[in-house]
Amino acid sequence: MKNLHTLAACVAIAVAAPAMAFAGPRYPGADSGPPGDAFCSQDDAEAALFRSGDRITVTVYERIDPDPNDRLPSDRRTFPSYRLRAEVSGDFRIADDGSISVPIIGQLTAAGKSVQQLTDAIGKAFESSLGHVGMISIAVAEHQPIYVDGVVKSPGAYKYTSGLTVAHALSLAGGFEDIKLESHQILVQTMQELGTGEQAKQTLERLLARQAVLLAEYEGSPASVPQSLVDLAGETRAKALIAAQVSERNSVVEANDIQEQGQTRMVDSARQALELRQSQIKYVEQAIEQRTARMDTLKSMVSKGLLSGPLYQDAQAQYLDNLSKREDVTLGIQQTQQQLVDAQANLVRLKLEARHALQHEIADLELQIANQWIVYRSHLTTMNILNADPDASPGAAPLAYEIVRRVGSSAATYRVKPSCLLQPGDLIKVFLPIGKEPNDTVSEK
Repeated sequence: MKNLHTLAACVAIAVAAPAMAFAGPRYPGADSGPPGDAFCSQDDAEAALFRSGDRITVTVYERIDPDPNDRLPSDRRTFPSYRLRAEVSGDFRIADDGSISVPIIGQLTAAGKSVQQLTDAIGKAFESSLGHVGMISIAVAEHQPIYVDGVVKSPGAYKYTSGLTVAHALSLAGGFEDIKLESHQILVQTMQELGTGEQAKQTLERLLARQAVLLAEYEGSPASVPQSLVDLAGETRAKALIAAQVSERNSVVEANDIQEQGQTRMVDSARQALELRQSQIKYVEQAIEQRTARMDTLKSMVSKGLLSGPLYQDAQAQYLDNLSKREDVTLGIQQTQQQLVDAQANLVRLKLEARHALQHEIADLELQIANQWIVYRSHLTTMNILNADPDASPGAAPLAYEIVRRVGSSAATYRVKPSCLLQPGDLIKVFLPIGKEPNDTVSEK
């Protein structure tokens, strides 16, 4: 019970710890993590690759293009049709050499390829063999199972799903055997928490990368990799995460730019219309001055009997027409000025909204990052207790875990932690360590 109280107290301290730059766990004799860290981690792209032993479902459809000689109304669009090719479709298990054998098409390499890569390979082989364009659908029907052996309640084979860790495998196998070890009580009670460690780490990595990209955009500078992300994910993965977030953010930036460019064009159009109308009013004013002078001259001539009345009335009508034009142009100027003011206001509003949305997302990210640090530190605190030297906890003797994994044409055995990510076909061995240090790594072929 002493260890149970210690665990609870340490987890509480980790949760209450303030947010700060985190350098990661420290292990004896290693600056970047215990031996086998690279072995126990995999990115999303690696996890999605096919492996020997996987059973996949391949469905092939042949595309049939419309007959160009068919007489159809000109306003009707023609679309291709598709026919299932059952002779090249079905379930295939990836052989030990990494290949699958598809009828008619032949043998293709599948292991180590993604869904898209294998789809492209089958599509090219189908077109090459049969002379038709195919639409290929591939789904994973079943991965090779994982195997759990040792001091567990239910040793055996279990279905593999993405993201499984050693801790998950132990849970699937019913937990530990009922051995009188105080450490087992701690392990059983913290099994679910151990399984969340890798997920919390990956979430925290993505949040830190997104924060770096958004802060760079806010400051108007290129995105750089923060040291906290390098410490957590390593330099290579940190750069990849930054690049992915930059690519994702570019779509939002481009959409904002398109909106602002459209509004800028409206401002320019309204400004040009205003300049045109202002130039028109000058000509109208000049015409009114000329008509006024002419009317004065004609009026004097009419009073002296030198000019008939109809000519004066015609000049007066032209003068009134010019006055009417001036009113129309003046009204048009007022309307165009209002359009310009509205367009400028909308442009400012778009920029402010984009700026405020960016500020809000940055503030929201800061809160999410703080919460994820709490979750991740709690996980690390629990891991440190579980991986502690038996001498530091009287009466406790933590179990050891090894993974036997196929590497090329041979098998390798590694001493791992409960948070180690599994791959299809892994054998997990759970045992009482005898004569080995908790951080030993064994490699046998």
